[in-house]
Amino acid sequence: MTGKGISVQEMVEALLLFNEPILNHRYHELIAREAESISGEDLQGLAARIVEAERAARDAARQWQGEAHGPELAQPFLAHGRGVLLEAFLDLADSQTRLFSFMARQAPLRNVRAGFEQAAEDTRHVAAVLRRAAEDAAEEAVGWNEQRDVGELRNVQEEDTREGDLRGQVEQALHRTRAAGKEPRRLLLSHTALRHLRDQGCFQNGKSTLHGVRVDVDLGWDAPAFALETYDVVPLEEMMVHGVDGPIPNPFSSG
Repeated sequence: MTGKGISVQEMVEALLLFNEPILNHRYHELIAREAESISGEDLQGLAARIVEAERAARDAARQWQGEAHGPELAQPFLAHGRGVLLEAFLDLADSQTRLFSFMARQAPLRNVRAGFEQAAEDTRHVAAVLRRAAEDAAEEAVGWNEQRDVGELRNVQEEDTREGDLRGQVEQALHRTRAAGKEPRRLLLSHTALRHLRDQGCFQNGKSTLHGVRVDVDLGWDAPAFALETYDVVPLEEMMVHGVDGPIPNPFSSG
């Protein structure tokens, strides 16, 4: 997806990679054991909804392509799409690391434990590569190129009227994070913070990002507050294996 000449239809086909796990026969073998549970029937019905979603997306892509005479997508559009794909695979790899680490701790024999520990280590390396690539894609999509100035970051805040409105606090946190050389990965808002930011002019005309950063809302969190997540977030299992106080091995280094 890094080359030129990517069409809307090609982008949609790449995004449909997300559907393959739920359409895979292994998924259906797994949920067959849940058929009598409350969620079993709902889980079994997901494949049909996925197929319908694929049909709708492909139809929309063909119409877009036909109406616009097959335009090539702009680089920021490509970077955003590539970042979404990498984020999804990164989440999957982090989940695999957690599960392999859990299985290693539960293993009854040393040689069995060693196998799962190796699987966790290999998957951790995969996640590290994906994390670096996703961060690069996010930086490319935003186009941040100001001088780096590493300093103290405070990326979890409640609204403080002494520091201006909440929008100003969020934008300042975004600026400081990027200036420190760390691309923001996600902005988590309480539903109260979302309402305040809307009142302050954010998320107009259906826009769901803030300065290029993905936004999620925790409906169970009541305070008017936000948390800004960077690409330095790693599973606790990595810290437990490599030491909480020591650096996590760089997968790009030699050796």
